[in-house]
Amino acid sequence: MAMVLVSLGLFLRRCEVVHTVGVRPQFSDYSEAERKLMQASPLLLFPTSRYMPIFQAVGKPFFPSLSSHHLKRSRHLQWLLASFVDIPRLTTKRYARRTTPEAVLKDFALPVRILSLKNDRRSGVIVTTERALEEVLSRERSILVQEIPAGVGLTPPRVSLVFTFYRWIGFSCRFLPDDTSPMLPTDIIETSLRLVQTARLDDIAVEWCWTRDGWRFAGMDFPPLVIHSPQGTIRYRRELLCQQLTEIATGRAALRERGSPVDRPWTPPQ
Repeated sequence: MAMVLVSLGLFLRRCEVVHTVGVRPQFSDYSEAERKLMQASPLLLFPTSRYMPIFQAVGKPFFPSLSSHHLKRSRHLQWLLASFVDIPRLTTKRYARRTTPEAVLKDFALPVRILSLKNDRRSGVIVTTERALEEVLSRERSILVQEIPAGVGLTPPRVSLVFTFYRWIGFSCRFLPDDTSPMLPTDIIETSLRLVQTARLDDIAVEWCWTRDGWRFAGMDFPPLVIHSPQGTIRYRRELLCQQLTEIATGRAALRERGSPVDRPWTPPQ
């Protein structure tokens, strides 16, 4: 008999192994039967930021993880993580409002990409002149400046590798795969997998950018709703997630407990 998994968010309300109770202001707003279901469920799904800290504090497994929640929403945290583990990445640096264009241009050559610290789901603004850079610096409290790799145009190919429950389930790309497109090597898949396992990112998209020196880490994002499977077929994330949860609920896949899946420090690629 399949176990029942409880979801607070509505994303999986059509998944047969998931019982959705919704997000309410406080626990007393749930019925006694609903509270018992939540307490008995081996995994609580999409609890939102309201209940994540509570479940984390009491050791109740939930999905997505707290790390996934924070890293998806903060570009600044993404780059702190990338620099700490020292993976191949685009040069990216934070600057405050009072920074002069001259100070930025000591570190970067125009054009550059300007990104907000918070992930606003936008791809940033490309700045090509010193005057435009000065306007951004005077307007924004704090920004991230990211290099645009030389020799590959203003919008080089990018690919997002999508991971759910620490498994690579597919990708989305900003170029049409053809004979002239750069190949997707296994090393960035393996590096991304080790990164999400070590940092406990169980629901994330890891973005890579093509440069003349190969693929470079370009950030993280919310997993897209539609992806290409590793075999290249188009799949809906909702369906893939329900499939994984069905495997967990029926015992065909193990539910990773708190502290899993990797209990070893990050070691950089050789």
